[in-house]
Amino acid sequence: MLASLGSRIAERGELARSRSLLARSRETANLLADQQETIQQLLTAGVHHSEIPKVLEALGSSVDKEISVELLCNHRWLANSSEWVSPPKPIALLDRLSLLYMAGVHLRIEPDYMAALANMPSDDVRVARDNLGSFLSNTRVAEILAVVQATSHKAQADELYGPSMTAYGETLEGLESPTGGSTTWPYQAQDLRRRVGNGSWEETLNAVGLSMNGAAARFEDLDFDAAARDFNDACSDPESPFFHKDVSTYDTWVINEAAAGRERPSPIEIRRHFNTWEEVISAAYFTDDDEISALSEDYRARNRLERKWAAAGEDLNEALAGLSDDWTLVIEHRKETLAGPPLQARARIIDGDLMCEIRPAYSLAGEISFDKEDMVRRGWRSADCTTSDLLNNLGNPSEAGHEILEALQHAFGLRTPAELHWQPARPDNERPY
Repeated sequence: MLASLGSRIAERGELARSRSLLARSRETANLLADQQETIQQLLTAGVHHSEIPKVLEALGSSVDKEISVELLCNHRWLANSSEWVSPPKPIALLDRLSLLYMAGVHLRIEPDYMAALANMPSDDVRVARDNLGSFLSNTRVAEILAVVQATSHKAQADELYGPSMTAYGETLEGLESPTGGSTTWPYQAQDLRRRVGNGSWEETLNAVGLSMNGAAARFEDLDFDAAARDFNDACSDPESPFFHKDVSTYDTWVINEAAAGRERPSPIEIRRHFNTWEEVISAAYFTDDDEISALSEDYRARNRLERKWAAAGEDLNEALAGLSDDWTLVIEHRKETLAGPPLQARARIIDGDLMCEIRPAYSLAGEISFDKEDMVRRGWRSADCTTSDLLNNLGNPSEAGHEILEALQHAFGLRTPAELHWQPARPDNERPY
């Protein structure tokens, strides 16, 4: 529990730093772009790039000195206007539909046909039908618009967390293609992040009224590999200021990338992903040491799994925090089989505290298997003497999701959160808490 809490605090710190870095880098980049002619004259006159912010300030242009120095050390960035972030443009309709529809599918939001019919602008409906109707039936297009409208309504009524980069991709892969093959819509998360969010997944979600649930949501595994590869490429350029492949240089490179509209993992995040800084540097290169490669890949796989559990915990926290007093959130692992009901947790809010009951699943042999000692250490107790159900008062509903998942993961041996699903239901009154 303490490890999970520490991880969440660290993640919030990374998210706060990332937001600040993006805002400062973009603002400073725009200010420097406005002073491009003056800066070129100062460089030509032999003024060192670290002194230029002081000169600009003396001339009446106040800039962020720290960020300015990191950007001005890269002369190529200053000379290449294509690297400057352009002002945000209104989001295209199909981009908006793609984001809201995938968020709705990810969050299992039911389509609202009546709301779509009453509230969606007729021009939007026409454009959707004209563009999607070439490979989707009218019924399917109507369902998409109904999910979009329902998702948009929920986002307007209250804070709604959109999918992470990884969850978006997994949801997209899980969609059934109407033609039996891949289609060009819904769009890939990377394309939406570039077009809509200027390189930021949080800004991409914000553009359609969605919030981002934690720093880990910003990147998928491919982003870490791409960052390691692109940083190595930058360091390999003899004219680049990023010659030394160390953490400090990587941080400078991240600032330059942010100014160019490409959000990259922080030094802490990328080192955590690859285990060591040496593996960050070697990630872009092929290695013929099978043992080292296997160990590295094993660590990355475990790290990816930990991030999936953490993301699932945040999603569950959100569901529990929004639970009405007279409803139960039913959390199930897999579906009912010949052996009987699935492993299930049932959570309710009573007097402001979250009470959770876990109902273990039976095997085909009629046995129940779980780590009882681990559950006792976590504060779980028998619900009553006639059943094997376990009960725990988890306190704050908005922080209980991680404890429920940790209990299911460690005591019951769940390997991945992918087969978990949950939904609210009315209490069945079989056994009051």
